[in-house]
Amino acid sequence: GTVRRHEARGDRPLAPVKKYNILFLMWPYMKVLVELLEAHGRAFWTIPSVFTRDECRALRERIDGLAPTLAPVSLPSGPAVREDIRTNERVVFDDPALAGELVSRVASTLPRALVGRPLAGGNPRLRGYVYRPGQIFRAHYDGSYRPTASLGSELTLLLYLNEGMVGGATRFFDGDVDVVPETGKILLFAHPRRGRHEVRAPNRRDVRRVSRQNVAPPLSPKRSARALPTG
Repeated sequence: GTVRRHEARGDRPLAPVKKYNILFLMWPYMKVLVELLEAHGRAFWTIPSVFTRDECRALRERIDGLAPTLAPVSLPSGPAVREDIRTNERVVFDDPALAGELVSRVASTLPRALVGRPLAGGNPRLRGYVYRPGQIFRAHYDGSYRPTASLGSELTLLLYLNEGMVGGATRFFDGDVDVVPETGKILLFAHPRRGRHEVRAPNRRDVRRVSRQNVAPPLSPKRSARALPTG
């Protein structure tokens, strides 16, 4: 028998998986979730006012200057535009200094280690997202960043760059919680199933912009590497 999953993982829809494989595949992620639940009570948490309004404005201008385009989702055949799943715009840029600053400012809230592996830092490849009125990203959960066989991420970091819009919340299905954008607020959440979420459309003329990176502790040598997600 098979179990069908309809959400996206690593920004792509999941194929059916064998029932007897589920616990084996999910066990490493379940251990991460247990530790996060013990530390925070949830697989996601927020920290307000991490970046100033001026810093966020500068990032918004930087993202706009890079000319965001329609964001793809990752499919087995490769990245593809799927407007039935995702309609927001995106830019990708490398900035190791900014990645380090993002992690540094929330370091006190991060676990020092997950499943025995110490924190290694953040992915220097950042993504800037723009959600214009009516744009969405349907239910999915993020894939891990796997630059090498010995390094991989377990958490996603989102920095909200503006506020005051109608709609535009990040909805987590674990408890049906909406995280409302506030300028300078950071949201952290686990990649695995408890981190399943969607981004709801802003209304009127408001625009929601975020910058994302993956927070990466070293991978256990027994865990296999995975392809870099393109979301």
